[in-house]
Amino acid sequence: DGWQEERSVLLGQQTVVTATQGFGRKKKFKRWVEFSEDDQILRTANVESPFSLRTALFPEKDMTLFAFYNSTFSGIAVNGYLAGSTVFLDFNLNGKFDEDDEPAGVSSSNGGFEIEISDEEIFNHDVNENGIIDPDEGVLVVLNGMDRASGLPLEISYKAPPSYSVITAISNLVTEFIEEGLGLSTAEEIVSRYLSLPEGINFSTFEPLREMQQNGTKAKEFVLKSTELANVLNQGALYLEIVSGNRISRIQGADLIVNSIKNEIIKKSP
Repeated sequence: DGWQEERSVLLGQQTVVTATQGFGRKKKFKRWVEFSEDDQILRTANVESPFSLRTALFPEKDMTLFAFYNSTFSGIAVNGYLAGSTVFLDFNLNGKFDEDDEPAGVSSSNGGFEIEISDEEIFNHDVNENGIIDPDEGVLVVLNGMDRASGLPLEISYKAPPSYSVITAISNLVTEFIEEGLGLSTAEEIVSRYLSLPEGINFSTFEPLREMQQNGTKAKEFVLKSTELANVLNQGALYLEIVSGNRISRIQGADLIVNSIKNEIIKKSP
């Protein structure tokens, strides 16, 4: 990241090459690649650890060095806290996990997850070529797992824009408005107003347990609204599954309810 002056070393002499991460903490080094200009041979040297910014090479001739990165989408899946859930980047926006094409991670006992994606994958799905995955290019989706608060399995799915590090029932509603064509900030404003949430809540990073220590009132209000919405989605999806004779799954039912809530909000908006 940034130009380094050329250096010359004798054959067999060790030189240390370093790089700085100018992309924030959500970038890991994927690998170092050494490429010989003369014989066009491509060789790879692994880094010491994913977050190590240095590695040692023993060049045999002139070569150009490239650093490749993995991006990391990390965060927490909250409905209670969801453990053992599959969290993936839904590139085709169909809500289903395409194992061969969509990077994924599994949430831990505290709901934490981490998804690694290579620069090549980002390049392939970055339609507007701005270097990131935008909400219309991919969505974070949570499937399956166990709600540690209730001890019950997750029967529906939760979604969030790719910039979010906290996924909740509220982020489901935000995502629905984005799919309607609204911008992220506009979608968040509409959802906040509809749920009568306190001002100053950053949906993308507001993790209730952590925020409880900073502002208990805001955290309690957020948890209350998120839980109420989650209950509507869960119970409503169960009802639709039963009355449809299982033709509508819980996940499909929850999606239909989120869509209906969005339509009602739009209808009542001035």
